Amino acid sequence: MSTSQEDAREARRLLRNERDRERRRSETEEEKRGRRDKRNARDRSRRARRQQIESPSVREDHLSEERARIRRIREQEEPAEREQRLAVHRVWAALRREQEDPAEREQRLAGERALSTLRREQEDPAEREQRLAGERIRSTLRREQEDPAEREQRLAGQRTLSTLRREQEDPAEREERLAGNRARAAQRRRLEEEEVLPINTQMLNLHEALSSITSSKCETC
Repeated sequence: MSTSQEDAREARRLLRNERDRERRRSETEEEKRGRRDKRNARDRSRRARRQQIESPSVREDHLSEERARIRRIREQEEPAEREQRLAVHRVWAALRREQEDPAEREQRLAGERALSTLRREQEDPAEREQRLAGERIRSTLRREQEDPAEREQRLAGQRTLSTLRREQEDPAEREERLAGNRARAAQRRRLEEEEVLPINTQMLNLHEALSSITSSKCETC
């Protein structure tokens, strides 16, 4: 392809993008919502067709490549870019949750749980520790930046979600959740003991040293 043809194609692309931006700026909220719904329905249909056609191994290869690509992008992005991306994702997620019906919500949550379980089963200890460290940092940053109203809203949402989960879980799921809670509590206690025990030993040694100094002074007196 010659340079003039490439320039012409680029000019057409820029013109098309400008027309799309102009059209979107003039859209009403109802038109925007309709366009989003149409795009989301098209994406869901495409995903459903792909899942029906591709075999589990092909699908797993596709997901692995996609996860690797996303990981490379996130490793290269600057903090400002990352914050902008997360802000956009939060807005999209809020819009999707406002528009979805109960059946769509349940399907989305089931898919997220399955994907999260699959990721955790496949990650090695180093990846798991890195993920948990990142989640702790993000959680701490969010809590430091939120105002009291946002904090109360977040806690209320967490309480509601926890109540819904407990109402919907069967006895086996409940037992698994409680066992996980007990395991995490035991691990936390072990870590606390490992951190506190050296401190207590140091304090005891210091106390004994001070006592011996005091007693020697008294004997001198």
